[in-house]
Amino acid sequence: MPELKQSFQKVLLRTLRDRVASPAFLVVVTGLAFAASLSVFVPFGGLLAAAVLLNVKRWRAIALSASLGAAAGALLLYLGIVHLGYRALIEVFPQIASSSGWIDAKAWLNQYGVAALFLVTALPVPLTPALLFAGLAKLPWWEVALALWMGRLLKFYVYAWATAQGVRWWSQMSNPMFKGKQNPKDPKG
Repeated sequence: MPELKQSFQKVLLRTLRDRVASPAFLVVVTGLAFAASLSVFVPFGGLLAAAVLLNVKRWRAIALSASLGAAAGALLLYLGIVHLGYRALIEVFPQIASSSGWIDAKAWLNQYGVAALFLVTALPVPLTPALLFAGLAKLPWWEVALALWMGRLLKFYVYAWATAQGVRWWSQMSNPMFKGKQNPKDPKG
């Protein structure tokens, strides 16, 4: 399974790299975020950082388009879970009902509803257990869609901003003009 995951990630990274100069780059980012959300086992954070590294000036647009794709993919998973129901889920994943992620997600969603889903979506934690329970709880799809999109937008905006700031910092530190000086604005060094 790790080989499949690495292979899938390489394909996604190559797709990003090959399309960076294309006018459709943001569409590619959206599609990759959608695919990564559906795959469940490929975290998108690294792909988002790669997209920003490839096109730093468009980090805001990358975060926005990635959040739309990731939310759409997660919403599709949610709708599939609603359609399948609890029995089918337990037949496929019998160990899930006793997992700590499942127990935590169930407690959070019972107590806080869609707000908990938003929080889980925005945090750097696995979304799948919360999404599974939200699907079984049959929360309103439009509330789930909004929570998924807003949570992913917040998370991806922070990731993209941090990546862009890191690039700016690194480019300043690696500039020969700044090497060896305490304060780059002080002409005495």
